[in-house]
Amino acid sequence: MSGTSAAVYRKEQREKANALLEMAGYDTKSSGEKSLARKICESSLYDGQPVARFLLNQLAVLAMDEDSTYPDESPYKDDKEGWCWMAQWKMSLRLGTDDEGRTMRRWIERFQEDGVIQYRDWYDENGTPHAEYKVVESVVDAFQRPAGKEAAIAARPKRYSVPRTANKGSFSTANQPGRTAKRRAIMEEDGE
Repeated sequence: MSGTSAAVYRKEQREKANALLEMAGYDTKSSGEKSLARKICESSLYDGQPVARFLLNQLAVLAMDEDSTYPDESPYKDDKEGWCWMAQWKMSLRLGTDDEGRTMRRWIERFQEDGVIQYRDWYDENGTPHAEYKVVESVVDAFQRPAGKEAAIAARPKRYSVPRTANKGSFSTANQPGRTAKRRAIMEEDGE
């Protein structure tokens, strides 16, 4: 395939993909607005805590839209958009934790304390509790990393809190592998 025909082929494939996405209800002509899930991934929220970031991301990804199935007996049936309605044990399976939801519950409590999510609960006619979570997008927006690699690196915290020094036995200019004592003596005489 020549360069021109390859470019034409890629353009046709992109147009077909966009047409399929539009049929499925996705906006392919947006002005570059990032999804909430992507904003979470690109934020500094819960740096160094991948389970927390993944859980927060899943709460955003699993948020309901107007076509989502939802119980009619819920007091929130008219306000379901943007809320994640998944059992904590199911979410724990998604997270890959096998601690019966303790990790999930701990992070949900932390998210509430930090103001990152809204929480609401209700009981169905059988007395079964149901919980729902909504990620607060304005909080996620406030923690976005600066644009550009240089700004992101400058904003990154230092890795070590104390100055680092060489370990005993580490290689220095005087202690190099393969140098014999005689060769070291010659190098020292030459000022190297």
